[in-house]
Amino acid sequence: MNETIKLNKLEAYLSNERTLLSYIRTAASAAVLAVAMFKFFESKIIIYVGFGILVISLLVFILGLYRYFQQRKRITHMDLN
Repeated sequence: MNETIKLNKLEAYLSNERTLLSYIRTAASAAVLAVAMFKFFESKIIIYVGFGILVISLLVFILGLYRYFQQRKRITHMDLN
């Protein structure tokens, strides 16, 4: 039974890490989009939209880190008996 508990916790840890990587990938993609908008467009409206997307990208990254550490703490204290 102890091995099952260890495997369940390991599965939860790995799932949490995959989710963090998804948040990072999404934030990086949005940041690249914002930089491309700055580079290829000169319209002020497009530049403002790019800044908005950049801010959203940063918020997604911070949210991903927050959720990762929150879930990691829950997994650590999880009792799977």
